[in-house]
Amino acid sequence: MDSYSEHLILMRKDAKAKGALVFLWLSIIAISVASFLLLRLPMPLVLTGVAFYLGVRFSRMLNVEYEYIVTNGEMDVDMIQSKTNRKRLISFKCSEIEQIEPYVKGSSIYDRGTFDKKNIYCNAGDVDAYCVVFKHKVAGKVCLVMQLPEKMRENMLPFLNKLVAREAFK
Repeated sequence: MDSYSEHLILMRKDAKAKGALVFLWLSIIAISVASFLLLRLPMPLVLTGVAFYLGVRFSRMLNVEYEYIVTNGEMDVDMIQSKTNRKRLISFKCSEIEQIEPYVKGSSIYDRGTFDKKNIYCNAGDVDAYCVVFKHKVAGKVCLVMQLPEKMRENMLPFLNKLVAREAFK
């Protein structure tokens, strides 16, 4: 019987992202006003149109979601931008996982260990956030911080090493 679960996380905008949006739109307004003051028609209309178009495109790129999919012991992590562009970030088998522990900022294996690749694919302060450590064929030793809800952990459990499973979800 096939096992399947998926989990979607909408990333909250932090202060950096909000600041970038404010700066972007203030720049667009400044470009528009300056073009109307310094240039003759129809050039200011064209510049304003292009600036607003690019502003909308860049603003939409800051809308990021992560999707985790577990299918028969294989986990895929995808990034979705502006609900249209999907990019596969990493795929791995649950049997390759060496360690799983709850993520606590500053005191988890993510902060203590040395890895070839480290990424956080969830919001700061999310419940059910775990550090997942595994060896990847291409990326080397990887540590990911991801949110693993109960259903996803249940689907991963049969495919994990027994010792890892016992230690991970006590």
